[in-house]
Amino acid sequence: MRKITSLLLLITVSVLLVSCGDKEKEAEDIIAYYNEEWIHINNFKKDQFDKMNPEFRKLEGKGDKKEASAYVKNEIIPIIEEVITMLENVEVDNKQAKKMNKLQLKAEKFALKTFDNIRKYYEGDYSERNLRFDNKKLDSLYSDVIDYQNKVFEKYNLTKSDRKIGNFTIIEESKE
Repeated sequence: MRKITSLLLLITVSVLLVSCGDKEKEAEDIIAYYNEEWIHINNFKKDQFDKMNPEFRKLEGKGDKKEASAYVKNEIIPIIEEVITMLENVEVDNKQAKKMNKLQLKAEKFALKTFDNIRKYYEGDYSERNLRFDNKKLDSLYSDVIDYQNKVFEKYNLTKSDRKIGNFTIIEESKE
């Protein structure tokens, strides 16, 4: 009886130790994905859009819908397509990081559709009402990304650091 109890205790302790190690490895994978992939891609996108915003606002102010449509088609849409390609090329094994990437990819694909609809709007083939709907849905998709990230960060005891990479704060294991 004593041998069986000892064996069960040994198995239980082994399982607990392995699961703790797995959780630490998962946390490391999530940190690596977020800090090395997600931040890099989103910095790229933000930097590109920050460069384009003044020109796009100027075109909108002029009221030249043909020129604005061409700008969306030739300047903005290629950036979103590049972001989508970057997200599609991310290789990650961690289930939570994969889901983060999948949610971001879903949002970016809808952003691509939205900007194509903006182009159509300038050409008179899409309504302002439908654009407002697209924007609400896009905001919701981006919120889904952030909400899921926050849920995962909490589960793995990860916090935002004081350090940044470009425009975004990195995450790290909580020091608690």
